[in-house]
Amino acid sequence: MGHNSITSNITKEDIIAEIRLTLSADFDRKKCIVVVEGEDDYLFFNGKLDSDTEVKESFSGKIGVQEIVDSFSDYRVIGIRDHDFDTLSSSSQMLYYDYNCLEMMLISQDPAFYQFCCAYYIGAVKPLDVRLQLLDGLKWLSFYRKLNSDNDWGINFQGISISRAFDQNSKTIQITNLTDQIKRTNPNKVSDISNQLIAVTNASNTPCDLDGYLCITQGHDFLFHFQTLCEAVRPYKSKSPGAAELFRALVCSYNKEDFSNSALYQTLTDYQNQHNLRILAT
Repeated sequence: MGHNSITSNITKEDIIAEIRLTLSADFDRKKCIVVVEGEDDYLFFNGKLDSDTEVKESFSGKIGVQEIVDSFSDYRVIGIRDHDFDTLSSSSQMLYYDYNCLEMMLISQDPAFYQFCCAYYIGAVKPLDVRLQLLDGLKWLSFYRKLNSDNDWGINFQGISISRAFDQNSKTIQITNLTDQIKRTNPNKVSDISNQLIAVTNASNTPCDLDGYLCITQGHDFLFHFQTLCEAVRPYKSKSPGAAELFRALVCSYNKEDFSNSALYQTLTDYQNQHNLRILAT
């Protein structure tokens, strides 16, 4: 679903009004409205939900999802969003992807990531080892993001470039480069950053298994890191597809069986059974 000049001007109030209109016409109380963060989520759910279920983009990210769902006490309206590092809502109408975000839920399934990796990565490392290599390479940045959220440090990570921090020889992300980027992006917090680096380094030195990585890694960081690694190991000179195309390929690699193995699928199954709804496609 593309964003044109019309959809980009849709407000929270517009979406709430649309949902109210849909619910008021649902005399059998069988319809369900799923509110999601944005276009990636919309693409992921395409074909996975019943015809009685309608997906609405919040057009203002996860905050918009929360605000829209909070406007309804009706069980027919649910929100699905990334966990990130936020405190989980106590509302039964708010659901979350497995692990940290949608992308981490997708790569958590071995068959899905294997197919995805083989389509783009032309190197000597086995696909599932590539996944761990990428997650481990992002460990420092992932913990920085987590601690920033947990402690309200107020660090801005917008514009941080994985590719600029990637060393072509060692095929690894250089922490010193990331640190320099973060300081340049946050010039008023340089002294705070120096103190934060101690906590971030200590946290990133702790052992981490696959589940642990999936719970702290940001999806866009992973895709940008994957893109950079693929370009670095290609036997011929060409650019890897952008993050948007990589995401679509990842969704294509994630099949119905993978989805049925997710905790989100089980939660949606329980929810539809409890409220006599048809949310999931059969």
